[in-house]
Amino acid sequence: MDFESIKEKEKQQKEKEFEIGKKREEKQKTENQRDEGVSDKNEKQKEKAELELKLDCIFDDSPLGFESAANEEHKLESQDPLEEVNLGTIENKRITYISKFLQGELKGEIIQVLHEYKDCFAWDYDEMPGLDRELVEHRLPMIPGRKPVKQSPRRFAPEVIEKIKGEIERLLKAKFIRTSRYPDWISNIVPVIKKNGKLRVCIDFRDLNMATPKDEYPMPIAENMIDVAAGNEIMSLLDGYSGYNQIYIAANDVSKTAFRCPGALGVYEWVMMPFGLKNAGATYQRAMNLIFHDLIGKFVQVYIDDIIVGSKQKKDHLYHLKLAFERMRKYGLKMNPLKCAFGVIAGEFLGFIIHQRGIEVDKNKTKAIMETKPPSNKKELQSLLGKVNFLRRFISNLSGKTKVFSPLLRLKKEQEFRWDEEHQRAFEEIKAYLAHPPVLAPISEGKQLKLYISANDSTIAGMLAQDDENGIERVIYYLSRMLVGAELRYTPLEKLCLSLYVACTKLKYYIRTRNVVILCRSNVIKYMLCKPVLHSRVGKWALALTEYSLTFEPLKATKGQIIADFLAEHSNGTEEVNYITTKPWQLYFDGSKHELGAGIGLLIISPKGVPTKLSVKTNTGCSNNETEYQALITGLEILEELGAKNVVIRGDSQLVIKQLTREYKCLNEKLIEFKTRATRLLDTFDEVELQHIPRDSNHIANKLAQIASGYKISKEYLEYLIHTESEVLDYREILSIGSAGQQDWRSELIEYLRNPNIKVERKIKLQALNYLLLNDELYKRGFDGVLFKCLGDHEGYIAMAEIHEGICGAHQAGKKMKWVLSRKGLYWPTMIKDCIEFAKSCVECQKHGPIQKVPASELHSIIKPWPFRGWAMDLIGQIHPPSSKNHRYILVAIDYFTKWVEAIPLKEVEQKDIIDFIEDHIITRFGIPQTITTDQGTVFTGRNIARYAESRGIKLVTSTPYYAQANGQVEAANKVVIGLIKKHISNKPRNWHETLVQILWAYRNSPRDATKTTPYKLVYGHEAILPIDINLQSIHIQKQNELPVEDYWNLMYDELISLEEERLIALQNIVRQKERVEKTYNKRVNMQRFRVGELVLKVILPMDQKSRCLGKWSYNWEGPFLVEQVYSKNAYVIKEINNSSASKVINGKYLKHFHKRAEE
Repeated sequence: MDFESIKEKEKQQKEKEFEIGKKREEKQKTENQRDEGVSDKNEKQKEKAELELKLDCIFDDSPLGFESAANEEHKLESQDPLEEVNLGTIENKRITYISKFLQGELKGEIIQVLHEYKDCFAWDYDEMPGLDRELVEHRLPMIPGRKPVKQSPRRFAPEVIEKIKGEIERLLKAKFIRTSRYPDWISNIVPVIKKNGKLRVCIDFRDLNMATPKDEYPMPIAENMIDVAAGNEIMSLLDGYSGYNQIYIAANDVSKTAFRCPGALGVYEWVMMPFGLKNAGATYQRAMNLIFHDLIGKFVQVYIDDIIVGSKQKKDHLYHLKLAFERMRKYGLKMNPLKCAFGVIAGEFLGFIIHQRGIEVDKNKTKAIMETKPPSNKKELQSLLGKVNFLRRFISNLSGKTKVFSPLLRLKKEQEFRWDEEHQRAFEEIKAYLAHPPVLAPISEGKQLKLYISANDSTIAGMLAQDDENGIERVIYYLSRMLVGAELRYTPLEKLCLSLYVACTKLKYYIRTRNVVILCRSNVIKYMLCKPVLHSRVGKWALALTEYSLTFEPLKATKGQIIADFLAEHSNGTEEVNYITTKPWQLYFDGSKHELGAGIGLLIISPKGVPTKLSVKTNTGCSNNETEYQALITGLEILEELGAKNVVIRGDSQLVIKQLTREYKCLNEKLIEFKTRATRLLDTFDEVELQHIPRDSNHIANKLAQIASGYKISKEYLEYLIHTESEVLDYREILSIGSAGQQDWRSELIEYLRNPNIKVERKIKLQALNYLLLNDELYKRGFDGVLFKCLGDHEGYIAMAEIHEGICGAHQAGKKMKWVLSRKGLYWPTMIKDCIEFAKSCVECQKHGPIQKVPASELHSIIKPWPFRGWAMDLIGQIHPPSSKNHRYILVAIDYFTKWVEAIPLKEVEQKDIIDFIEDHIITRFGIPQTITTDQGTVFTGRNIARYAESRGIKLVTSTPYYAQANGQVEAANKVVIGLIKKHISNKPRNWHETLVQILWAYRNSPRDATKTTPYKLVYGHEAILPIDINLQSIHIQKQNELPVEDYWNLMYDELISLEEERLIALQNIVRQKERVEKTYNKRVNMQRFRVGELVLKVILPMDQKSRCLGKWSYNWEGPFLVEQVYSKNAYVIKEINNSSASKVINGKYLKHFHKRAEE
């Protein structure tokens, strides 16, 4: 490009700026003529016009490449109109750009700084010395085993060679390349013609890149950088000069970058890091991070060669610029002045427009979508969606808008691509949305974030928002996702919980250190965040969200049009709002009046179904109705202390229930006081239901009240007695004093200590010597004088439960529990026995107990006394990688006696394949067997297999699930076959089906430990003739060829006669080997036997399968199950207690006794 061309471009630039300025003046003039009563709509139109005017100032982008920066067509990456600043002289201009919006003193100060640091810019390659090698240099390590590649020469047209020659001369002059001699690696040139007709020299580094390991240096997250860069009052946008060419390549690696030029130009190698090399971006980012390490995140943002220096206040910008320039000067980093813009208000960064108000969509990006024609094939649709997805954070419910395209993306090559009206409507909807995209706000520190979530049938979505300084809610981020697979079958509540989990995972960089309010239409999120959900997928999500500070707020009103639009787009299409319901607490109350006194009875049932029975004695001056009210008030106070929110109250007093429901009027002054107190307590609960029930349905509370009032009640109702001397209205707390019942072991001791003159058994008197009665409480004296409080059976149970599985319980063993209880000063006679039984019967301890590794029963060997009477069969697979003919399985069968193995590769496994294998490879070769042993795979136990076996008189024997030892013969053969295949396939893993025949040949001609001979000999009576016999002419072959025919036949006949003896010897060897294995195995056996009707726990199989919710904390055992039937060889039939039809066969190795707790 000559000097005239440069002048022409400058002239065009000035004309364009003049037109923009003129347009702005006209716009301003029109605005000044408006009346004062301008409507809000016109104000918005004004703001829009001003924004469009700013967007008109975007220049087209054209990469710099290797040309001189002074001659390159460039893009000024700023949305402000710019003006030139000459940092040189009139004769030697050094141009860069600043914003036209800059005025006054600040503009002059920025220009002065640019003059002061003009050595940080480079207008030509001669002014770019490169970064210090000690700071950074690009290395090209090799993956071990990779050999150098020299690409074959390519041909070029003569006119292209001339252009390549010019580029090479320019690169040599800039000292970016040098002549190469004897390189091991040679790449080719790939010339690329640019839009302006000039040629760019690119290098095909594909072979070199494949041999180079990936540099795992972390690259910055673009979205985070955009968010941080937004919100600045003023910015300066800088671009590194000639990008990667400022970094040297390590001296030892320069020769690897050699490239061949066409014609007589020769071979050259890069001294500076070129474009196209693997890890070049990571190397450049590492250099930038080292240079600006302590400034990044404060006022400097760097993404490879794009740099932003932003300031929240204009007064700080000059200082920030100086600090950034000082770093550049220190390390020799050069900026491209023609691609820099200083002091701008709005600028383009990583594809988006950033300014103080937030983040906007680049007009060029939306224009590219607006001008796109409807796709005509799958590739064009993918390209369109790629452009749309770049802007997805700006588009509310993008997944919902694009879900109609999903079937088109799943089309196969042979299927027709059809663009219908529904696709066009969705496309037009996206274009209409992008015609006026929202402006996303930057995050303000110290303010609470709001996360709106929603879900419908096929999509989930979220919106992150925050109130600005004026209290207006502004959007920070939109996100959405299609539901796939099993997610489509989730319940609406689960979909909403998934929406929260996905939103928090996606937005974790925004919300991790901030308080976030979750807003949605359903209160299920409230329980997900505050209740301990320890099961199902919701529990897993809730556990993952514990690292965030989340609070729920119901969505009662909508603030702002943006929120209304979001909710409308994510409506489920129904008016119904889903709310989660919890099981209520249940309160049964009753009061009783008697001449001996008055009492109340309460039965409280928790949401988990745990009953609590209370009997309270009140003073005798109350009427029967007053006692009923006192019973209700006492129950309500207890429920309030327990934190209940949802209660159902049932009583047989029609007066009390009807007065509280306002069906009856309350005229009695005393009852009014009780009614007021009860009403005040009822108001403390979220949900209350009052029910009047007949006395027969309230018999438990009735009996408890009678006990307290003095009625003589049968022993079965004397469970708990709670005494208080004052009326319930006077005190908030209910004080309980445990008292020994008639069946309590303490009763006789307490009675004797109260009245030593009564007649008791001698053993009671002797026992009483070690006990003491203090304030009606029984204590036992320890040997050192320490007193231990004596507990009854029920109190002891509560104490054991608290020590073992309470808040501070550690699920200790029985003896440890007894020691802890003693240290706490508690005692009852059967403490050690009860503690051991309690710990043994703990369900959590049983289910989390270790899995027994030692055998649970003796080994039972299978011995078939003659060849081919019994076969074992199994499948190997799926195998990855499959064979070249797409075989994925190997079907293996072995004869129990001879150890002869048959195997075939299979693509798929059906019952027909099993039947054909048995017919072709077993029956037609060796006869019909007596038994065939398999596992319980469906292909071995199907109806077709059973009918076939029955027709041939074959007995099918199946092993118990997950007990490979029951079919151990074929499992051992599988290991040998797999091991031999691994050793034979070498580096051709897809040829394993071809080696299978060789493997079987080798296996059949190798001696087996059990028989001390080869399977081939046990089948045919003599050893097979192997290739080695032929190739080396073994003695056996030589003598055989020399024998007369008659002697040869005699020898063959003798071998057949001795075959029977050989097989008998083999049988003896098998029996001895089996006995030896059984003896060793049975030494480790820990015998377990289970009887019909016993409860057992079963190991969760397979053992490595974990609950998706509990993960690492999953149970080892499940159950309990009921033993339904006992088979031989330690096999059992068990069934679920609540499902009599679901029975399963299991080996006793995977069972253990279940201990049921006595209190249950």
